Amino acid sequence: MHRRPAVIPWARGVVLVATLLALAAAFPAWAVSVPAGFQVTNAVPGTAFTNPTGIAFLPDGRMLVAEKRGIVWVVQNGTKLSPPFWDRQNEVLNNGDRGLLDVAVDPTSISTTTSTSSTPSIPTRTATTTTTTRSADWRATR
Repeated sequence: MHRRPAVIPWARGVVLVATLLALAAAFPAWAVSVPAGFQVTNAVPGTAFTNPTGIAFLPDGRMLVAEKRGIVWVVQNGTKLSPPFWDRQNEVLNNGDRGLLDVAVDPTSISTTTSTSSTPSIPTRTATTTTTTRSADWRATR
């Protein structure tokens, strides 16, 4: 019977760290590069979103930002308005690659707010689409 040589416990850690460092050095950080004449700017400076998945623009220039967890925010003049426009965290399955996919605005609606969201369901291989209509004038400030 052959006996395996004893492995020094800390040796595995040293090998793991060395491998991770070698991999980190092999893949440089991705820098944002844009064509000449373009520039990258933050539309909402100083504000963070949790896993944003989509944006839509309202007729008056405000922006809707959808978050994967099931929240849609209104951004006006570079400021995230509170409370959220749409909050269905308790209904959206936010697990792995599931969650709120996007948000869309009905461009023909001026007197009401209509947004549509779609949430996939992997076990049943279906997607649930929800259309929410709010009685609010797009031109009014919140």
